[in-house]
Amino acid sequence: MKKANEFLLNPKWVLIGDAVLFGVAGILLIAAPYLIGVDLPERPFGLAAVLRVLGAALLPVSGAALVLAYQPDRTTLEQGVAMFTVAHGL
Repeated sequence: MKKANEFLLNPKWVLIGDAVLFGVAGILLIAAPYLIGVDLPERPFGLAAVLRVLGAALLPVSGAALVLAYQPDRTTLEQGVAMFTVAHGL
């Protein structure tokens, strides 16, 4: 039987967690102007456009994490987790 730490630190589950987190955040950012019920185009600097662009940028990141999570090679998984860790730091 595997220990809980081995399950939680498995690179596959880390990347799947990233994919879910970024996917949900991207969808929420894209739908934020509709969800909060505010007419954002009247706001300065195009707040609605900024929210939608940030949400649209998160969706491909979610897809990349999901593709990396299902790679059969363990070293590829570990390199993917390292790449996402560096990206989080930036």
